[in-house]
Amino acid sequence: MNGRVCVIFYHRINELLFDQHHLCVSPKNFDQHMRYLKKNYNILRFEEDWRDADQDSVVVTFDDGYLDNYENAIPILNELEIPATIFVSSSYLKGDREFWWDELETILLLEDIPKTFCLEDREYGCRWRTKSLGERLNCYKAVRRMMMNLTNYEKRCEWMNQLWEWSGYSRHTRMQNQTITDAICKEMSEMKNITIGNHTVSHPALGSLGWEDQMWEIRESKKYLEELTGKKIETLSYPLGSYNEDTGRICSESGIKKAATIVRKLWEPQKSLYEIPRFCIQDWNLWQFKAELEKTFQM
Repeated sequence: MNGRVCVIFYHRINELLFDQHHLCVSPKNFDQHMRYLKKNYNILRFEEDWRDADQDSVVVTFDDGYLDNYENAIPILNELEIPATIFVSSSYLKGDREFWWDELETILLLEDIPKTFCLEDREYGCRWRTKSLGERLNCYKAVRRMMMNLTNYEKRCEWMNQLWEWSGYSRHTRMQNQTITDAICKEMSEMKNITIGNHTVSHPALGSLGWEDQMWEIRESKKYLEELTGKKIETLSYPLGSYNEDTGRICSESGIKKAATIVRKLWEPQKSLYEIPRFCIQDWNLWQFKAELEKTFQM
């Protein structure tokens, strides 16, 4: 009987005072997670053929490509010789700007800004009060939801430019939200236990995009990463776990052999290779991590 496979994923390995979306796992907890996995589970690579696994196994992955992956996770992974795939959004590898959701947070939640924001857009134009923290948080959630589900790359850039101009601040990147750069991505791709995967160009919700926009996001990122690393990029993680009936076909036609969702289930051989489930890890201590992992293996 084949062993069961649980794919887990992290976003950030860091400690932040403000972590609104619970993306951070502390380096201490991450270290304990990895040592527990090393001792208790067979650990597979994401790109491997798992059908021959004869014991319960875990696959370690990361989404986005934050610099703290390189600074805080890589040393632990290398020490323990644990393989991992880091899914990278290629347009952020210049290191000159934050991910769009972090920029949105920088503008609306952490700065002194005007009291009203009017989004100028023929189709989605809207107005929010931004005087109090509650009003700013409401605006942040609304604009973030719209950027996730209603925009392509060009429109998202247009809206972000509007926000920066309205705020009165020059565009800047907070140190804590830096991404990996081209040079670091290439360096990681040359590590024996690290695989670089595709996370699209700009991190959109693919399921909300049409065929052409999805194809551009997937193929352009794949091309860029292959030219950068000199290696084939054959795996992808759907940003926000979003995909539709076209996405798997686009992946297949683009040379992507495996794609991951964010559904908390175990992998089964009969499941599509373009709908691989994954389990998001939060900042749990060792006992919480162990309990949540065991819960997933009982599903």
